[in-house]
Amino acid sequence: MSTSAGKKRKHPTKADRRLALNNALPSPERLTQTPIAIVAERDPDGWPVTHCRSVDTVGRLIRAGLADIDHGEVADRFRRDFHRARFEPLAAADLRRQRGAGGHEEILDDVEDARQRIWEALNHLGGLTAPAGSIMWNVIGMEMTLRDWSLRQVWGSGRTIRQEVATGILLAALGVLTGYYGVKRPAQGRRYARG
Repeated sequence: MSTSAGKKRKHPTKADRRLALNNALPSPERLTQTPIAIVAERDPDGWPVTHCRSVDTVGRLIRAGLADIDHGEVADRFRRDFHRARFEPLAAADLRRQRGAGGHEEILDDVEDARQRIWEALNHLGGLTAPAGSIMWNVIGMEMTLRDWSLRQVWGSGRTIRQEVATGILLAALGVLTGYYGVKRPAQGRRYARG
């Protein structure tokens, strides 16, 4: 192809396509949800992919040294069950469903099992209205930030709780679920600072 200036216009390169894709990510709807990071990695077949991933609160706590790998494993297990139970806020309509079909589709067994596991874990934390249950539902399941969760909590005299307190509640909830799920590994040379 030639342009009016006589120069040939080249076809878009992989870098051009990747840049165009990155400019399209994230969608405006996704920006209204939790904080996100653009991740470039390879899919299981080895193809490069770019997608959005929510910023992992527990991952940040692990990197800061406030949580350990067991907490991350528990959070991943709870989040996986939460999504398997179809509680996530961002969901697309089922395109296989016929238009105008009323009623509800039959709940699959794995969805029901995941819902039961979430229910039992939340009951172990004192229920959904308890601070530990609420933080697991909202921060780990719904992927709300700790800051947003703490600002929505009004206790006692009508004050919101501080983010540091919310971090402590999350760590305590993850610690309880670590024992509940039985993922606690033996301590290997852990040292705790004496105050």
